[in-house]
Amino acid sequence: MINMQSYFFVPASKLNKLADISKKGVGEMIIDFEDAILSSEKEKYFETLKTLSNLKDYWFRVPLRGTFNEEISYDFILKLNSIGAVKIILPKLKSAEELIDVLNTFSKNKFILLIEHPRLLIEIKNAIINNPIMISSLYGLGLGSHDLMAFLEAKHSEPQLDYPRKELLYIAKAYNLKAIDIASMNIFDKLTFMEEVQYGMDNGYDAKFLIHPNQITWFDEQLKQNEILVNWAQNVLDHLPKNYNGDSIVPFILNEEVIEKPHAMRALEIIRKNRDGK
Repeated sequence: MINMQSYFFVPASKLNKLADISKKGVGEMIIDFEDAILSSEKEKYFETLKTLSNLKDYWFRVPLRGTFNEEISYDFILKLNSIGAVKIILPKLKSAEELIDVLNTFSKNKFILLIEHPRLLIEIKNAIINNPIMISSLYGLGLGSHDLMAFLEAKHSEPQLDYPRKELLYIAKAYNLKAIDIASMNIFDKLTFMEEVQYGMDNGYDAKFLIHPNQITWFDEQLKQNEILVNWAQNVLDHLPKNYNGDSIVPFILNEEVIEKPHAMRALEIIRKNRDGK
């Protein structure tokens, strides 16, 4: 999937950077009032937030609880609603019951759910099946991979993350929700980050969470590389017999490149993956 979007986390302490980040062409911006700032500073930055004129354009990650053992507080969602903010990122929920309560309480909001607890990952599908009205306010699903792996006491690496990423993706796609791939802590490791973006594109994710300006540049670069590759593959197929399915071909030259059967087969696979979002 070439047209993946970016969802960029901006700490609430850096509201003065919103205009600069917007100019970089990110898809959506998330103002982060949870992990990105100290609890003691939340009120100060909330007051600063009131000076923004386009609050409905931003997503907000809200502090619902510090740990999974604490009670949930809706206070911050209520505060945001009072100043006109309606797009909420929900972290730290551990069950479908908690999710349903939030969605029923705030039915006029739009939510992206961050799945950070294994119980919620297991329960979310049946919760949607049994409560289809949830879809009206649930906009997308994302994986809070670091919190999830910390809870499991597991290594944060691709083999351990493959199952929850695929499970979330399939659930989101099945119910027409946005599937948003994990945030990466690789703010200086370009290669690893690019591999993560490629994983998201190969598997059909709609978007990816970003946390650093470096990642905006790398994300766009990876999308551009894939666009070039798809254009190459389509050009090859355009010069093959109609409905070509892998038969032998007479080698030919296209844009100074010799095209033989292996190239044609590669072009078929690239177009298939792009079409199917795999």
